[in-house]
Amino acid sequence: MLPRPTIEAFDRYLLALGLRFEGVVIGGSALGLMGVIQRPTRDFDILAQRLGHGV
Repeated sequence: MLPRPTIEAFDRYLLALGLRFEGVVIGGSALGLMGVIQRPTRDFDILAQRLGHGV
């Protein structure tokens, strides 16, 4: 999966449920979001203080 389309799909999913999530993407996915690399990833490393109820 490519980072940007995956994050955008997750945003739409949360919006449809009326949920919100804030975090910091790190690692290879962050490099993909910044355009440094152009390869797919199998996971996302995300730092977040707390997951909201329902996320």
